[in-house]
Amino acid sequence: MRLKRDTEEELARKNAELEDLRKVHEQILVELKNANEQKMKLAIRVANCERVIKEFEAKASEAYSIQEKLRQDVGKFEKERNEAVREAEELRKEKEETVSSALARAAFSEFTYSEWIRKVYKGFLRHTVVAIKMLNPQGIQGEVEFHQEVEILSRVRHPNLVTLIGACPEVRALVYEFLPNRSLEYRLTPKDPTQALTWQVRMRIAGEICSALIFLHSTKPQCIVHGDLKPDNILLDANYVSKLGDFGICCLLDQSSSTVTAFHQTYAPKGTIPYMDPEYVSSGELTPQYDVYSFGIVLLQLITGKGPFKIRIEVQEALQKGCIKELLDASAGEWPFDVEADELAYLGVRCCDPKRKKRPELAEVWRTLKPVTNAASSVGSSSTSSSEFSSNIDAQNYAPSYLICSITKKLMKDPHIAADGFTYEAEAMKGWLRSGRDTSPVTKLRLTNCELVRNHAVHSAIQEWLQKQQ
Repeated sequence: MRLKRDTEEELARKNAELEDLRKVHEQILVELKNANEQKMKLAIRVANCERVIKEFEAKASEAYSIQEKLRQDVGKFEKERNEAVREAEELRKEKEETVSSALARAAFSEFTYSEWIRKVYKGFLRHTVVAIKMLNPQGIQGEVEFHQEVEILSRVRHPNLVTLIGACPEVRALVYEFLPNRSLEYRLTPKDPTQALTWQVRMRIAGEICSALIFLHSTKPQCIVHGDLKPDNILLDANYVSKLGDFGICCLLDQSSSTVTAFHQTYAPKGTIPYMDPEYVSSGELTPQYDVYSFGIVLLQLITGKGPFKIRIEVQEALQKGCIKELLDASAGEWPFDVEADELAYLGVRCCDPKRKKRPELAEVWRTLKPVTNAASSVGSSSTSSSEFSSNIDAQNYAPSYLICSITKKLMKDPHIAADGFTYEAEAMKGWLRSGRDTSPVTKLRLTNCELVRNHAVHSAIQEWLQKQQ
């Protein structure tokens, strides 16, 4: 019995040890399985890392290629920039040399206007007679006037505004078309009475200046107030067509605004005293009515031939007494319309009324002037002055260079302005653009757009030149 019991105990102990071994075996299997799973995960992570490394290597190679291409592009752009700077410098030097050459050949003894801030000379530019206005290079006012005039005359075109041919900021020179018959001031007070303007030409000038002012006041987004309208700033071409010039002190006003800025109110008013709006002088407020006042004084001068001081009072008294005919300028010839003379005198008096609100709008002024200008044309104005002064102007045997297209090298028929600011024959420039070119035919620089705008001023100059050749 004892042996049996010992054997059973031994067997139970062995079974317990076997169970423990089984449990240890199962635990080892679980750990081995977990190790295999961990190994698989690590292998996947290694594969992913290798893939990411390859992607980064590919991107790094691509980035290096892009960097190299950019380095080459930068070198190319720097070369183009240096070339553009060199060409700009050459153009600047050429412009200075051109203006200097024109000044060197100018007839200094025949300057048309001179004062401490500006001098205007008759000169020659590329075999063409031009007017060269030199502003005072030492004065701040000269610099302001230069930039103001360039800005205005570069953005507007009208047959009765002077044509700006070129400008040279370095020497503050402005080059204009040459107007041989000088200014209206000179023609209203000629040394030789036989050179006085006829009444037909005077009425045409009044209509032309009124048209130019309406154009300036209707420009958008800002209207332009000339600010210094007077006979001395009204120039006459070979056919006595009037051209309004000298925009050095003009102002740009918002269409919705009727007052000037604090700057205009702070500093002393600018202009010529007898032509200045009294309300502008007292309040500093500048409106388009300023030009209406100046136009009224000029209109009365055209009718009477008298100076601007107290001319409104003198004409108003004559109207009240019914003797306006006695004030008409006899040097203009026989005025054939007594009733219209009263109407014109009354219109001039209204325009230069001291009260701004009592002055008529330019549209009303034009409606009054139009029948008179038409009557003057119907009578005939082939004789512009009693001595036919314009016959002393030598006709050119060739067209001025600014009337020649840079592409066709021929006289333009339909001049249009391109984005580079130069004027070309419309069809020639359209063909230039249709051929795939996007650069300027003159400057060789890239054009900002392909728009073409008709140049009415040059077209008028072409027609005028053709008439002179006939």
